[in-house]
This record gives sequence, C-alpha cells and structure tokens, in this order.
Amino acid sequence: MVGNISIEAYSNCTLNYNCGFRSLPSSFQCFIGSDKIINPFSTGIIRSFIEEKKLHYNTNRINNNQIRESGQFENFNSFWDISIVSNPFSKTNWIAPISNEINDPTGKILETKDALGNSQSAIYGYGHHLVTAAAKNARYNEILFESFEDLTYYNHLSKKDECQDTAHWNIKKIIESEPSIFSLDKQISHSGWHSLNVDAEIAKISIPLNHNVITNEALNLWNFKASKQHLITSFNPSAGKYVISIWAHSKENLDSVFAIDIKGTGDKYSMTPKSPVIDGWQQWSCEFEIKSNSTGIILTIDKASTQTLKIDDLRIQPFHANMLCYVYYPNTLKLHSMLDDNNFATYYPYDQQGNLQRINRETEHGVLTVKEIKSGQIINTTN
Repeated sequence: MVGNISIEAYSNCTLNYNCGFRSLPSSFQCFIGSDKIINPFSTGIIRSFIEEKKLHYNTNRINNNQIRESGQFENFNSFWDISIVSNPFSKTNWIAPISNEINDPTGKILETKDALGNSQSAIYGYGHHLVTAAAKNARYNEILFESFEDLTYYNHLSKKDECQDTAHWNIKKIIESEPSIFSLDKQISHSGWHSLNVDAEIAKISIPLNHNVITNEALNLWNFKASKQHLITSFNPSAGKYVISIWAHSKENLDSVFAIDIKGTGDKYSMTPKSPVIDGWQQWSCEFEIKSNSTGIILTIDKASTQTLKIDDLRIQPFHANMLCYVYYPNTLKLHSMLDDNNFATYYPYDQQGNLQRINRETEHGVLTVKEIKSGQIINTTN
C-alpha cells in the first residue's frame, strides 16, 4: 500500500506574461529588448502567491495483519528541514502529481504537467474569460483552435478597452492585412455565427515558428526590464507529428483545395476529406511533421476563381493529443457548440428566454437530435 500526505507549494513569481493583455493599463506597451524600465507588479509578471504544485508523500505502509499497527508509514521525511537555511525543502519521497507550468497574469492555469511528464493545456478566449480549447498530452504552445468568433467579441461590449487580448496566433492580423483575400462571413458558419470567407483563387495563411529556447534569468526588481522570458508563448509547436483539421463550405465540389507547406524543410502535405458533406460542410484533414529546422507552417488554399469557399473551426494539435474545443455566443457567452476529438460538433440551441432547447450531434449521417427539452410554467386559469 502507498501512503499519501499532501502539501501545497506556492510560488511568488510567475515568469509568464502575455504582452497586450487587456487588464493592463492602456499606456503599457511591450518593451521587449529595449531599455525601458517597467513595473513588474502592475504588469502581472510578479504578483500575489499562486499555487505552483501539490506534493504528496509516497512510501509503503506496514502490513503485519494487526489492525492497530497496520497502515503506518515504513519511513517518513518531513518536507521542511529548518536546519538548512538556504534550501529547507526535502525532496525525498515527495512527488508532485500535478504542477502548474504556465499561468496567465490573472492566475488562470494554461499548462500543467503530471508526475510522468504528461502535459495538459488550455486556451482562453472571449476576453480571456472562457476556455476555447482543452488538450491532453499537449503543451500550450502546441495547440491551436480558431472558430472566428473571438475576433468580434469586443464588438459586442458596451465599453471597449483600448488594450485588448493578444491572440494565440496571428489570424486577426492576416485578415486585416489582406482584406481582398479574407473576410468574415456572418451568414454561413459551421459553429457559432461566423466563418472565414476566402475570396482569392490562391490564399495562404502563414504561421512562423521559432524553436529558440528561452531560459529564465534572475529578476532585478529595482531596474526591471521586460525580456522574452516574461512572455507567454503563442502557438509555436516543437518538433513532432501533428494533425490539422478544418471544415470547408462550398456550393461547388471541392477537389484538392487545401495543402500544408513546411518552410525550412520544403515538406508538402495534401489535405483530404475526412467526412461526407454535412449540411453543406465537409471536414478536411491531414497529418504533417515539424522538424527542428522548420521555420513556418503555410496553409495553402487553391480554388477556382468562380468558386465560393468558406472555412471554419480550424485546429492543429499533436498526433497523440486529445483536444476538445468550445464555441460560445459572443453576446451571451452561452455555450454554442463543443467539438470533440474528431472535430465533430455538438450543438446547444436555446430559446428566447435563454433555456436549452435541444442537444444536436453532428455525425457522418448528418446532424441528429439526441435530446430535446421542453419546459414551461403552469398557467393559473382560476378567477
């Protein structure tokens, strides 16, 4: 038998900060690599104590078939050793089942690691309030999900902040820089209210990669200067095997429209259909590999000039990872749909009072209703 004693360890410094986070003062800017001295407390780099890990004592128990004596620890080493001034922590038999690897400036957990080294991660959106993707066996920088709903979230706010969220990747900048190629469509969508309309014959979405390792340095609280070690890493996958999945809508037949090009290595991968056409939408997917000398990922869309094409629910994840994705109504923040490990959606429609009406599940045979909910109030007809 194994005995367990729990101790919570806390860290007073989390060297992770998403540059451009909306809770910062509007006057703050990213001064990476400059000589600008900033306040690490107001920017969330250093803040109140947050939980770093929980430690459990792991040892065998004595079993001598005597109820009064059985169950005692064979040995025990206290976690605290006050005789050691510089480092009064004992690591003997103390293990951390879960440790927090990355926290955002508000304390939300973005990445954890278990005792076996397996990672779990989550992406937050909608003003950094709601989870849009949660993955197992994947690090925070290795997952990507885009439903094109979060891009218009701030349009639904009565008071808009000057300093808004920095996205997990650069899709918003790509759309704004190439309005003749990409535009948001509000009429047709696979989930939520929006999809991305592709207007050009050949369109490319480029994601740069940087495999440089960032090491933590000692903090100088008197003359603090921001550096790359203080940034939360955006989508920047390490070397390995990955899967990309996307939903496409077109009135015409699609044939070899999507491809993945890996910059730096020259590898090319063609995406193929993974589902039949379901309510006008078809899922395309492929596996691809990122190597240590890869410098970027390019999603190439090649279609006919007269062909209408819309894409939605783009996701990238490690091959051995499991990921669930979530889409919300931007005006009410109620759950609109959840996409499973295979990127098939479960829809949650509501009535005008905001009550859940049905649960519809997307399958290869179409969208099926798996649950229907009827509710109402008793009308008093007596005078």
